[in-house]
Amino acid sequence: MPIPVLTSLVIIFIIWLNYEIHKSSNRSKKDMDLFWNREKESNASRRTDISNLNYIVISTAQLPMADSLDETINSYRDTIIEL
Repeated sequence: MPIPVLTSLVIIFIIWLNYEIHKSSNRSKKDMDLFWNREKESNASRRTDISNLNYIVISTAQLPMADSLDETINSYRDTIIEL
């Protein structure tokens, strides 16, 4: 008696697994299509001049620039100053 029950449970599991795989692949395909449509739209947009964009200017007076015992911190400070 337990063999037909076990067989039916296995069949139900296989059907459920097939359903979930199909649902996941459809969702993945829809997301991929949406992504490529957005990419296509962005590639079709006209180029604009970016020479007059406002950039963020951070004063080094607001950052801690004192020497530290840790050389890693000093190297980070030097990199920030160079940038």
